[in-house]
Amino acid sequence: MNLGAQAVGEPVDHVPLAEAVDFAHDRPNRWPDDIPFLGMNELPDSALYADCWRLLTRPEIKSGVPVRNGDLLVAKITPCFENGKQGIVRDLPDEWGYATTEVHRLRARSHVDIGYVAYWLRRSDTRKRLADAMEGTTGRQRLPRAALEKELIGLPSLDEQRRIVRILSTIQQCRDATHAVTDAARTLIAALSTRCFADLDGVSTRLGDIADVKGGKRLPKGHPFADNTTQFPYIRIVDFLNGSVDVANLKYLSSEDHQAIQRYVIRADDVYISIAGSVGLAGTVPQVLDGANLTENAARIVIRDSTIVTNRFVYWYLASEFGQAEIRLRATRTSQPKLALGRIADIPITIPPIKQQEVVVSRLDTAQARLIANQRLVDALEVTFASTLTTLFRGCDRDPRL
Repeated sequence: MNLGAQAVGEPVDHVPLAEAVDFAHDRPNRWPDDIPFLGMNELPDSALYADCWRLLTRPEIKSGVPVRNGDLLVAKITPCFENGKQGIVRDLPDEWGYATTEVHRLRARSHVDIGYVAYWLRRSDTRKRLADAMEGTTGRQRLPRAALEKELIGLPSLDEQRRIVRILSTIQQCRDATHAVTDAARTLIAALSTRCFADLDGVSTRLGDIADVKGGKRLPKGHPFADNTTQFPYIRIVDFLNGSVDVANLKYLSSEDHQAIQRYVIRADDVYISIAGSVGLAGTVPQVLDGANLTENAARIVIRDSTIVTNRFVYWYLASEFGQAEIRLRATRTSQPKLALGRIADIPITIPPIKQQEVVVSRLDTAQARLIANQRLVDALEVTFASTLTTLFRGCDRDPRL
């Protein structure tokens, strides 16, 4: 499959953006009583279309930019521009609406597909060039219209532009659909865990009665992490993910530093819980990280008797609505929330028979596995979109003036 204009020998014209789109601010002859309004919150940061708005009355709209279906809105103010806030307006009920004044409105000329322009502006190198042209004081910089008008864009034929848009939009649609399934899976897990723990029949006790709560340990003062992978991984809160540990960016200790804090390790049978900053993140570590060092910003809950309660059951309880409510109740309310070890030990928990625990854990683990699989697919589609975006435009950005 050929990707990009250069791959198929497509001729490409390089023109200023002002020759590809119209920046004029026309307006309808009359407005209805209720007008769709697109603020910055309604602009997407990764989707192609802006199809959400608020209905406001005419007196409520103090200022704004008239827009209509098919217009591309591009945020002009920092950090919204750098964050990719832009979208093609569609599905306005009466064709016209208003948008915040903090956007540039672009309307495609007859030989240009507005989706092609949107994806061109989505490219990282285009964004960087335009971000460098922003003007104003720190924190309130804006992209001037003149800089956007002068930005060169490579234009193959209209058919080629539309082909590129079809490919990229298809990938995005797949990503968005998978993302929606992932969100639904999170909602399902929350509802399922609430139901599971609401229906429990067992012995009411405290975590401190069934487990020992111990702290992690910071790296010795002045000692950096190892420059390479060693036998001594160090788990930080940023590594906590989906009730387990993300091994992609683990840090490691030297043998000497591990020896100095070797008492502060977590086992695969334990449960971790964050106790500073993002308080209440709970989970267990995979077998491959059994014996890893644990950050001082987390505690480890050491189960005394796994025939009475399992670590995965304790994890799912702490992650549930009920467990999180108990954690919030005990965390200090400061600019840097903290959770004392003694307060973790005081968290109440109902312990059903092991067989019932296994049923609860099996249901929740199965739902979480589906969530993780969907999230990986979303991530893979993000990578595919980025690489395809680069490939498709490879033959369109070879003008010597760029």
